Amino acid sequence: MLKKYFNINTWLVLVVILVVELIYNFVIENYLFTDKVVFNSLADQLTMEQINSAMVGVRSNSILIYIISVIQPIVEMGLIAVCINIGTLLLRYQINFKQIFGVVVKSFLIFSLAHLPILFSLVFKGVEKLEDIKYIPQFSLAEWVGESSISPWALYPMQLINLFQLAFILLLAGGLNLVDYRGFGKWFLLTLGTYGVELAIMVMLTGFFISL
Repeated sequence: MLKKYFNINTWLVLVVILVVELIYNFVIENYLFTDKVVFNSLADQLTMEQINSAMVGVRSNSILIYIISVIQPIVEMGLIAVCINIGTLLLRYQINFKQIFGVVVKSFLIFSLAHLPILFSLVFKGVEKLEDIKYIPQFSLAEWVGESSISPWALYPMQLINLFQLAFILLLAGGLNLVDYRGFGKWFLLTLGTYGVELAIMVMLTGFFISL
């Protein structure tokens, strides 16, 4: 089953990921950032003029948001592939960047699937306030511990440690092992030592800027 999935054309999976990202951003804009939802959420914090100004800003940049939604996952997948490729070059593994990128793309699909609960909530259950989507389980360490008891600087790292990240790492290691069989354990450790380090650096930088 896993082998058949990783034999699917990489560009087909990439197109699916980008289409899901575009749909996700379209639904967010049209179901979440409506006048009613934004007003209900911010009426006690901002004036009507400020809310209207914010809405105009969001709508005027909607095309830019869609462009970013396409570019961002491609950049993320490229950086992950580069990090893993550096690790394979250092260890002299017989696998090239194109093969690594293909596995990264097919593993990255798990993050697109993570959008589905939010899309379902917005389209079928409706939203009155921005807070209405907070009940959707993120399966993260922050959720299990309790977000109210976590310091602001630690919230993002603990949200990032979730089942989708674990599934991505497992898929990544499994897919790489299918391309160059060295044992799942070796690829799992290499993935943690490359993508895991990249993730840790990003978390530290984000936590630093949040604490400023």
